Amino acid sequence: YRSTRTILHASGELIGRNERIREKPLKTNNAPGDPLYLYLLPDEESSSAHTVNLVRLLHKEAMLPYKEIAVFYRNHHLADGLEERFVKAGIPIQRVRPARQVFDADEKRVMAWLRYLAFGLDTQLADALTFPTTVLDEWTRVWFQWKALRDEAPFLEVLPRPDESVPPLTRVTLERTLRRFDELKKGLSGVGAGEAVRKFFEELELHRSPFHRADLERLPSWGTFPQLSDAADVLSAAIRRGDSVTIRTDGDLDSVAAGTLIRRALSAYFEVNAAMTVHGGDSENEVDGGVSILIGDAPEPPETSRVVWLNAPESARGNAICPRPPENAPRVASWVAHLLCQRMLASAEEPQGADVVVYDLETTGNNPRLSEIIEFAGQKLGATEQHEHLYVKPKRAIPEFLTRIHGVTNDFVRDKPPIEEQIVRIRAFLADAILVGHNIVEFDNRVIGREMEAHLRENLPNPSYDTLTVARRLFPHENHKLDALAERFGIPYPTQHRADHDAEVSKALFHRLRGEESTRRAQVSLPEFLPFVAIGILSREAWEDDRFTPYRHATARWLESHDVRRNVLDTLPVTHRAEGRQSLDAVRRVVLPETEDGRRWDQLKARFLRRAVRYAEISGDATLRDFLNSQALVDGVDEHDAEKDAVTLMTLHSAKGTEFRAVIMYAMEDGILPSFRADKSPEMMAEERRLCYVGMTRAKERLYFVVGDRRQGRERSRSRFMREIPSNLVKEWRPKSGSQRESR
Repeated sequence: YRSTRTILHASGELIGRNERIREKPLKTNNAPGDPLYLYLLPDEESSSAHTVNLVRLLHKEAMLPYKEIAVFYRNHHLADGLEERFVKAGIPIQRVRPARQVFDADEKRVMAWLRYLAFGLDTQLADALTFPTTVLDEWTRVWFQWKALRDEAPFLEVLPRPDESVPPLTRVTLERTLRRFDELKKGLSGVGAGEAVRKFFEELELHRSPFHRADLERLPSWGTFPQLSDAADVLSAAIRRGDSVTIRTDGDLDSVAAGTLIRRALSAYFEVNAAMTVHGGDSENEVDGGVSILIGDAPEPPETSRVVWLNAPESARGNAICPRPPENAPRVASWVAHLLCQRMLASAEEPQGADVVVYDLETTGNNPRLSEIIEFAGQKLGATEQHEHLYVKPKRAIPEFLTRIHGVTNDFVRDKPPIEEQIVRIRAFLADAILVGHNIVEFDNRVIGREMEAHLRENLPNPSYDTLTVARRLFPHENHKLDALAERFGIPYPTQHRADHDAEVSKALFHRLRGEESTRRAQVSLPEFLPFVAIGILSREAWEDDRFTPYRHATARWLESHDVRRNVLDTLPVTHRAEGRQSLDAVRRVVLPETEDGRRWDQLKARFLRRAVRYAEISGDATLRDFLNSQALVDGVDEHDAEKDAVTLMTLHSAKGTEFRAVIMYAMEDGILPSFRADKSPEMMAEERRLCYVGMTRAKERLYFVVGDRRQGRERSRSRFMREIPSNLVKEWRPKSGSQRESR
C-alpha cells in the first residue's frame, strides 16, 4: 500500500474496533514516516485559519504541489467558511460536490453572482462579470490574474482597484458594477432567501444590454463611416498627450445632443474635461488650443488647431477630419458621436505593462499525462521580441504518424539534451509571463507543468490566454482548429506542423481575437448615452428609418429602468431641455417586439424566484446562503481533477479511490464524525468509523486532524475516533504558551 507504516498502523487500529464491518488488512513496504498530528483549536474561525496556514506551509516549506494536498470533512456545510478562507488567502482550490441539477450557461453565471454576494468568493466573481453583459473579457480577466500573481495579492483585492494601466471601458464598467453589487450585498444582510433573489434580479436587470440579439445583427460597422477611425485616432492621441479638447456646436438639437454626448463620454471614460460652446445658445467658457470638435455649422477655430468636424458643411476647411454616416444615410451627428466614442474605447482597450509569451510544443503523443516534449518554440512579445527555440531528446521513440505531421524524427533528436536540462531553459523563458497559445490550457501547460514538477519541484502558476477557448466562445458554430482559424483571419499557415510555425500563427491569431473581443464589447458600450442618439434622430425626422430600428428598441428598453432627468435632460443646455424631454416622451411610446432574449430572461428569472420562494416557505427564515447550499447552487464539480494544481476540498464520502501526499481531516469532533445519530446505532457507528478509516488511508505521507473546541454555536470535543488511535502515533498541538509548535 502507498501510505506510510505509521498511517496504516493508526488506521488499522481504528478499523479493528469494528466487529461487524471488517476491512482487509493493508500492508506496505514504505518507511514509518512522520507521526500523525492532531491540532486542537479554540473555535471554528481559528480551526479554519489554521488549516489554511497548514496548507501554505506544506506548499512553501514541504514543497508539496497544491494538487497533492486534500482537506476532507463530514458534510458540505462545514466547508463554506473554509472555502472562503482559502480564496481570500489566494490559494487555488477545487471543491468537489455532487451536481444535483444541470444548469445552462446563463444559470451558471447567475449562480456565480449569487455565490459572490453570499460568500464573497473571487472564484465566482470572474465568471459573474461576464453576465448579463461582459465586464471582463478573456484577456482582461487573464491580465488581472497576472497582476494579482505579480503583486502577490488575492484576485479579489486587485480587481476592485483598477489603476491607470487598466483601459477606460474596463475600468469604468468594473468600478460601477462592483460598487453597485457591493451596495446590494450590504442590503441583503438579514434578508430572507426569496426577497434576496428578487432584489438581486432587480439589480441585474439594470446591467443588461438594451441591445438584444436581433438588434446586434443590424448595428452598423464603424468601417462604413468615412473618416470615423481617423477621427478616433486623432482624439485618442490628443488625450494621451494631455492636449485640451474643446467642443463647438451650432444650435440644432442634434448638434447639441452630439456635443453633450462627447463631452460626457470624455469626462466619464477618459477623465478629460472638454469645454463646450453652443453657438447661439447658452454656453460655457471657451478654451482655445488643442483639438477642436466642431458639430454642424459651428464657427471654425484658428488654423493652428486640429479639427474633427461632425456634420461638416461644404465649406469646411480641407485639413479637417470629417467623420460622417455612409452615403444616403441620414446626417445625424449624435449617431456619429456615439460611434466615434465607441471606436475610441475599442482602440484603448489594451491593458499596459503585461509580459506575454506565445508558445507551442511538439510532443510524442496527444495525452498530456504521458506525452514528452520534443520541441519548444516561444516568442516574448514587446517592443523588442525575444525568441526561444529548442529540441528535446525523449525517453520514448517518436511515433511515425507524428513524424509525418511535424517532421521531427528520432534521428534528429537523438543528440539533443534531455528534458532534465531543457526544462530549465523553458521555465526561465516563460518566467511569470501571461502564456498564450492554442489549446495550451488542456494540453501544453499540463505537459510543461508535469515536467516542472518532476524535475524542478515547482508548478506552472502562469495565467493563460487560450486562443482555442476564446475562438469557441466568439465563433461557436465554426471550425476551431488552428489552420481553420488562420484561414478565417487571413493568416498565412505553413504546410508543416512545427512548434515555431504554430507559435507564429498563434501570435497573429491572438492579436485578431483580442481585436474581435474589444470590438464586440465596444459596439454595445455607452448605453447610457443612447437617449442623446434618440434625441438627435428624432430632431432630424429620421426616427422611422430602418437603420435606426436597433436604436429605437435599445433606447426604449434603457428608459424603462433608468432616471432620464438626472442622467440625460439635466446635462443638456437649459435652452434645449424642453425639446429633449419631448423627444424622449416619443421614445417611451415605442412598442417593443417580443424577442428570444427577452423570453430567456423572463424564464431565467422565474425559475430562480420559484426556487427561492418555495425554499423560503419550507424553511422559514432561511438566508441566501442557506438557499444556495440547499440547491447546490455552486461552482463545484462532481469529479476530482487529479491534474489541476489546486487543493482539493471534498467530503469523506467522495474521497474513496483518491490518494494525496498530505491529507487534512477537518472538524474531527464528536457529533460531526461520528455523527450524533450514531450513538443510538452500533451499525451506524461502525459505518462512521469505516468512513474515518477511508479518509485516513487516502494519505500517502502526511496525515493531520483539526479539531475545534466550539463549532456552530456548540461546545465540541475531539472525535472518539481520535482516542481509538494509539497515542504514541499522534502528536498533539494546542495554541497556548508552552505547547509544541510542530506544524509539518
